Amino acid sequence: LRGVLPRQQVAGPEQQARLAQARAAYETLRQDLPADDITPELYLYAALYEFLAYEEMKSVVAEMLRKQPGNREAKAFEAWLAGRTKLEISQRDEQRVALVIGNSAYKESPLKNPANDAADMAAALKELGFKVRLRTDASQRQMKQALREFAQDLRRGGVGLFYFAGHGVQSKGRNFLIPIGANVETEAELEDESVDANLVLSYMDEAQNRVNIVVLDACRNNPFARSFRSASRGLAQMDAAKGSFVAFATAPGSVAADGDGRNGVYTEHLLASLKQPDGDIDKVFRRVAANVSTVTGGKQVPWVASSLTGDFYFRMPAAKDDSKLKQTEQERGQLAKELEEARKQR
Repeated sequence: LRGVLPRQQVAGPEQQARLAQARAAYETLRQDLPADDITPELYLYAALYEFLAYEEMKSVVAEMLRKQPGNREAKAFEAWLAGRTKLEISQRDEQRVALVIGNSAYKESPLKNPANDAADMAAALKELGFKVRLRTDASQRQMKQALREFAQDLRRGGVGLFYFAGHGVQSKGRNFLIPIGANVETEAELEDESVDANLVLSYMDEAQNRVNIVVLDACRNNPFARSFRSASRGLAQMDAAKGSFVAFATAPGSVAADGDGRNGVYTEHLLASLKQPDGDIDKVFRRVAANVSTVTGGKQVPWVASSLTGDFYFRMPAAKDDSKLKQTEQERGQLAKELEEARKQR
């Protein structure tokens, strides 16, 4: 693939991510087509499918078949394209952007997992087609700068996802994400030393995207509790604006576990759920809630607030059988036979 695409297209991190997406598309193709149909040319089609919009890809294949009516790989890919659902096409072609932050190296109450959680979430989201901005052990200035850049990404439309792992505290009904280097001696200083979680929702609401997702694995113990007059634990409930989905590692007012392994309990199960074939957002987080509740003996029960008005899939489900897809399967079977006959002749 690197030999086929121009060198400059694989130079930067974004292009490398697109290549990873191309390989993921190729793996999907391998699952959907008979094994004998997979050839280097089909690999190239899978790669092009990641670089081009659906209609553009249809034109490329149609042009190939016009020039070479007997091209078996082009026919196979044309049949595969015909089996894509409208929902899959629309979600595949829309932009996906994410800002992932994980803070571990706190002077007060350092945490073991958040930096690992963020790195692993960033990798998982890239595999799912997100353009990811990753920050670990970020200061307040770095967090706010990353949020401004993320807000610019959101304005281009599509799907936005914000993930934060680290210390988060509530004060007077508002949630604050704690950066590295925060010096909070009294509750009144929270606003100056931290990042208000409502700022994320404000940027998302401003962008008016179809889908915005906020994931907060930030419900650990308050590291500044002894300086606070109030004794509130965990994070406060947040309302999701239209088109938004807000996920907490545990219920409002409760505390989440940091975890004994590489990842926190919540993120460990979120990563596992994102790998499952059914990527419907509701099912992804229901699986997480059930598993986390089970392994913690009910002490930690993840919570969500959703005002989504449409469907969203991290990973598209397998297409359902219908008359058109049955015809496509018959075409694929015939193509497999033709390819096998061609190999024998060679």
